[in-house]
Amino acid sequence: SNSIVIKNDEELKKKLIKLAKDVITSRVRMYEKIMNTKTHEVKVNSMYAARGKNYYSKGLLTFSYELVHFSLELIDAIVIHELAHDFKQNHSASFLRHKQHLEV
Repeated sequence: SNSIVIKNDEELKKKLIKLAKDVITSRVRMYEKIMNTKTHEVKVNSMYAARGKNYYSKGLLTFSYELVHFSLELIDAIVIHELAHDFKQNHSASFLRHKQHLEV
């Protein structure tokens, strides 16, 4: 059978986090190559204030597991945005111009 049994909300959240991490990590790896950035550690968890965050000094990207509900195009836009912070660590006009040139 191809069915999945979820016993409770906590089990559902764990499965969504794993699925989101698999999808997001594969997208991060693809865009790291395209954007010629370093390889990052990827974490996925509950995030209430943001969809993603780049801890550039640690080489760590964190993403909200809720991205699992988003389209790949939107996930890619968030991944590109966070990777662009390797080049500019803020949201200045310079960052926005630089990011615009990186989007594929």
